[in-house]
Parts: sequence; C-alpha cells; structure tokens
Amino acid sequence: MFPHGSRQISKFSYYWIEDGSQSGHQVRLYDSNGDLVQRSETENPQWQLSDGNNNMDTLASPGYNNWTLFSFEFDWAAGTYDYYLEDTIGTLETGTRDLVRSTNVSYIDFVGTNGTYCRFDEVKVTY
Repeated sequence: MFPHGSRQISKFSYYWIEDGSQSGHQVRLYDSNGDLVQRSETENPQWQLSDGNNNMDTLASPGYNNWTLFSFEFDWAAGTYDYYLEDTIGTLETGTRDLVRSTNVSYIDFVGTNGTYCRFDEVKVTY
C-alpha cells in the first residue's frame, strides 16, 4: 500500500532480468477496490501487457539474460498510458494503450517470480 492511500501515479518503472530456468513474472497495479489497473509480465520470456482486463498482449520475445527496462507513464485524464520497454540487446517496444480503469493505484504486486532466476532492480514510482 502507498503510505497515504491511493495515488494517480505519473510514472512507474523497473528493471528485471531472468534466465532460462524462470517461467516469467507479473507486476500488477491495483486500485483501492482491489481491481486491476494495469499489468506487465513476461512469459518465457515474451513481454506482455494488460490494460486492466484479463487479456494479455504479447509485444516481443527477445530472449533471456538481458536486463530489461519496463517503464510506464500514465495520463489519467485521457485514460491512457505510454509504455517503453527496452533491453540491453536493443529490443525496443513503445506505444500508448488505453486503460479499462482510470482509477488511482493503491498497491503494486510482484508475483510469479523466483529470486534465484529472476531479479528486479531500480523500482521507481513517481507521483
């Protein structure tokens, strides 16, 4: 939970790396009602995004053992977010996506990871 309740964060980013023994990860942003706002994940090692629904869209599948930046900038008034995904071998995906819910973010959940094979670094939330 954020220390002062829900927030309409302006930016959220993190780096991650995984090797071939990992089956992926999920990073989920929830509002104060427990509803999914946005989700990013990997799946052996495809980059995937969801806009607050259960549909996952695959954007790229660059491989393992590359540090990757997942960065998101939110425009709550427009109900959209910009994404910037880039790894150390030059794979790049950018664009703008619609949000199903333009609500505040109450908490961020990191799930489906194994600390031996998947690591996160420089997790940042900007208000």
